[in-house]
Formats: sequence, structure tokens, C-alpha cells
Amino acid sequence: MQNNNNIGNSWQQIIHDAGSRFNTGAFDDPIAEISRLKQDGPLIDYLENFDTLLARVLITEDLALSFFLFVLTPKLEKSVRVHRPKTIQEAIRIARLQEEVLQGMAKKFSLAKSISFES
Repeated sequence: MQNNNNIGNSWQQIIHDAGSRFNTGAFDDPIAEISRLKQDGPLIDYLENFDTLLARVLITEDLALSFFLFVLTPKLEKSVRVHRPKTIQEAIRIARLQEEVLQGMAKKFSLAKSISFES
């Protein structure tokens, strides 16, 4: 650990230092894992993985936001970026809302498509 008495350290730094001290994985690289993370299912699943990895790294809010947005599905990424979020929390809030909108549109489209095939 960098500072034995931990005065002035942020919680994130303390967690990082403790994790480094007791981690046995020599090839553990959470930043690389974040950069390779992809949203290939529901947003909630992606958020869980992203939050777990984000808690293990020390990066700026801007970089974390870039990682978060970059790995969303293309439609969701564009839907969130158009709102120009400034923080991770804002991006997550917008992403959740936009996912609901996109799912609603997909349901309406598939319903309309099935009705047109029946006629």
C-alpha cells in the first residue's frame, strides 16, 4: 500500500491498494477487460459487469464514460450520445430510458409487421 495510515486516500484508491496487495492473479488487467467488454444482452447485465470492473480501476470519469458508451449496442450508444451525458450516472440513466424506448419501438414494429402479414 502506498500510505500506511491511508489519510487523504480516496476509497477507490484504498480498495485498489487492498486488491493489489491480496490479488494472486499476475495477469489480471481490469482496464483491458473493460475495453473488451461488450453489451450483447440486456443493459442490466452489462451494467453489472461494467460496475464490477470499474470498481477495480483508477480512471477518470471522462475515460470511464467513454468506455461505457463505446461498448453499448450501436443503436443504444447513438441514442445515449445524442443527449451528451457528462457523467457515468447520467449516461446510465439515459441508457435505461433509451433501452425501454427502443424495446417499445421493436415490439410495435414486430406487432405491425405480424398484422400486415396476416392481412
